[in-house]
Amino acid sequence: MIKRKIFFSLPLTIIKAWVIRFENEYLLSQKIFEAFPMELIEVTDSGKGI
Repeated sequence: MIKRKIFFSLPLTIIKAWVIRFENEYLLSQKIFEAFPMELIEVTDSGKGI
């Protein structure tokens, strides 16, 4: 049997898609789907030095 690893985000993304599809507000409010506030996520920084 071959054991393979997957990122935690894969099943979490699938579950979140179902939560959105069925409009479950209680589950959407759970912190596991949005662990960090959007204000803390810097999209413009690629992490590469100039």
